[in-house]
Amino acid sequence: MQISVKHDLDKLQRNLNDFQKKKLPKATWWALNQTGARVGRQMVKEVAKEAGVSQKDLKRRGFYVTARAKLKDLVFEVRSRYGAIPLKDCRPVQTKVGVSHKAWGKKQVAEGAFIVNSIGRHVFKRRTGKRLPIDKLHGPIPFKMFEAITTQQRAIELLKRTFPERLAKGLERYTRGRG
Repeated sequence: MQISVKHDLDKLQRNLNDFQKKKLPKATWWALNQTGARVGRQMVKEVAKEAGVSQKDLKRRGFYVTARAKLKDLVFEVRSRYGAIPLKDCRPVQTKVGVSHKAWGKKQVAEGAFIVNSIGRHVFKRRTGKRLPIDKLHGPIPFKMFEAITTQQRAIELLKRTFPERLAKGLERYTRGRG
């Protein structure tokens, strides 16, 4: 998701005095970074809740990254990396039937699955009745959740609600007298 505000600044500049016009890019940069960080946090919160993992795990695994805006381009990016969350991050518990886990925010059981403690508590399941081959089980894919229409709509709503007040605060911050 990209947040860009270059084309909207022309309308705003008409109502400002010369001193405010000089400070507008810096105030916009500050407001964009403030708003982008807030939108990013909101998206991570929603995706973590929907996936059934902690926000810390999403960030630690590298599924969520932000790129702050620079003064020259005024674009804030929220990037998400493609890949599935390993089932070991979804609180797996070995049971008689298989492995109980909380992927996708609901308690589920992967029948016939097992946890291998020697390689970091990963969850596996046999493909056939024989000993091998086995497959590693994965949980939700955060990229799809970040790109979901509902998540994007909520982010845009928050952006529309937050950015104007942050921009006003930024203009006040950069144009007020020091001292």
